[in-house]
Amino acid sequence: MSKRKTQAIAVASLLVLATVWYFTATSTAKTDEARYQQLIGTARLHGRALSIQRQLPSNLVRLFHLDDLEAKYRERYDAQKQALVSSGYLVEVSVVVTNRPVLQAFNLVQKAFQGTGVFYAIRGSAWTNEIVVTCRPEDTPICRKAVSGG
Repeated sequence: MSKRKTQAIAVASLLVLATVWYFTATSTAKTDEARYQQLIGTARLHGRALSIQRQLPSNLVRLFHLDDLEAKYRERYDAQKQALVSSGYLVEVSVVVTNRPVLQAFNLVQKAFQGTGVFYAIRGSAWTNEIVVTCRPEDTPICRKAVSGG
């Protein structure tokens, strides 16, 4: 097979993949549960885009604008998460950590949620000793118990 045919097949495959990604991630959800499932899907797509971006040479990342794709998924994820917080489907649990370093509390929360299949997002600041966990209201006890050391 000639080099030109191989390149054409590679480009066509990438276009098909990008089209499938676009259309599977943009359907309109009607319920909070459906929006929640979309959020989880967007988080996976964002992770895949990051993984691919890290594995490919930087000239290919620039050529195919994969850094733009990663940013697009990150922005979509943030918007979906904020919409679910605004609707009350997700809550943000803010905890000021006083009994241990923030990084240790961060790790405890991650371990507490690991393997549960429950969605959570976590961010924190060592400057303010605060961590903020975004999760469903029924999952907040997992977070509080982990931070308190229970």
